[in-house]
Amino acid sequence: MAAGTFACPTRGVRVSAPHYALAVQTASELLEKTPPAPLSAILVARPARACVFVPSVEGVPWERMVEHALAAQARIWGGNQNLVVPLGWEIGNEELFWRLVERCDPDVVALHSPTLADVEEIAPDLYADQVERSVQALRDAGFNDDQTHADQIAERRERPVWEQFDLSEGLRAKLVERVAPLHLAAGEPQTLHLDGMASPPYPLTDVTALQELPTTVLDVTSTLGDVDRLILTHAVGRLLPSFKGALESRGVGWNPVEVNHEAILLQTAWPRHKRMSRSRWIFGRPPH
Repeated sequence: MAAGTFACPTRGVRVSAPHYALAVQTASELLEKTPPAPLSAILVARPARACVFVPSVEGVPWERMVEHALAAQARIWGGNQNLVVPLGWEIGNEELFWRLVERCDPDVVALHSPTLADVEEIAPDLYADQVERSVQALRDAGFNDDQTHADQIAERRERPVWEQFDLSEGLRAKLVERVAPLHLAAGEPQTLHLDGMASPPYPLTDVTALQELPTTVLDVTSTLGDVDRLILTHAVGRLLPSFKGALESRGVGWNPVEVNHEAILLQTAWPRHKRMSRSRWIFGRPPH
């Protein structure tokens, strides 16, 4: 959980000499005065926010990669406030990007790193090719029994597929300079790696670990195209298979809702009267 503090001189208080000018000063500077300046402090608690970068992968539609990254935010407490950013160009030179990042004010920087199991959903053909290559490599090494193949593929499914992707040193330096993310260890802030299988790492919170959960949630799916599915997931979220399994282990069921018409999609993504958040959609009822 992230917390922020704000300190300012108390307004409406008459102080005899010496007089204090209403200038911007730190709390430490104000307390060093004689006598110390009166202060008031506000403590705000909220979930940690993340800026999640999504790599561009050759042969995989960017819409599917970003949609999967958005769906993964549903498992994070306060994940609907995270900023998901597709890569693929010199984003560090885009002033619009920095305006969005500064408005989001993320506490941590993350990279969406899908596992092989995630790729089965994102790009089924690529998944089949990866499995075939792995099996062939095992056969070339002399391992021909099906059980060995199954065990190795099961282990491989839990590991990231595109481990070579990372943020450039220049982009990381600019992020530290402009938004000052949390330093979770000695040195520069670490880049978290998120996927659609594992529980989100600290300081992000897995919603399935919360003490109180609803008895049922909505499982929103779509038979529409990649762009429409991206719009829908951005509006209401989506339960990934691993998230559904974690909810089931907590005794939470789900009610399926299928969006298969563009009119329903538009009503869901941009309702006329008010917009529903992803958390309300998943943990509540769809708009009528």
